[in-house]
Amino acid sequence: MLVSDGDIGGILGLHFKEEIKLESPVISIDGVSLNEFDYIDIGALIPSSGAVPVVVKSLIFPTSAG
Repeated sequence: MLVSDGDIGGILGLHFKEEIKLESPVISIDGVSLNEFDYIDIGALIPSSGAVPVVVKSLIFPTSAG
């Protein structure tokens, strides 16, 4: 799985599939900005648009216990 904040998802996916001949499936998503402690949930493909729903979640840790 590849995630990028730039507009390069399609090119990267095609490169891994056609040039490198990677046999494993590749998910390449762009337009997502991530920070430290972020994680993403990726939903199922929406066939009519070719898009997938993406939710970015951030982990927050308390600075003190009390």
